[in-house]
Amino acid sequence: MILEATNREVDLLLREGCKVSVPELDSTPLPGPLPGRGGEGAKSGGQKTKRLRVIERERPAHNDFLLPSRFSVNGALYTCRPDWARN
Repeated sequence: MILEATNREVDLLLREGCKVSVPELDSTPLPGPLPGRGGEGAKSGGQKTKRLRVIERERPAHNDFLLPSRFSVNGALYTCRPDWARN
């Protein structure tokens, strides 16, 4: 049952994205010639929740996909190289 629940969570993440908390910005432009300060606004101290999409469905050309035939996972104790195509 754990594998089924995991598959449902991943499916939901791919379809709906996830909610993230981001700093709320003021609409007042910050003065000064420093890069990145023109028109971005100052932090108002609050947080707001936005939805982060894993896959952009409205503009599919903006997505990048990589499907390797082999890869390694480096951990603190060892390196694992999953091999799904064992003969």
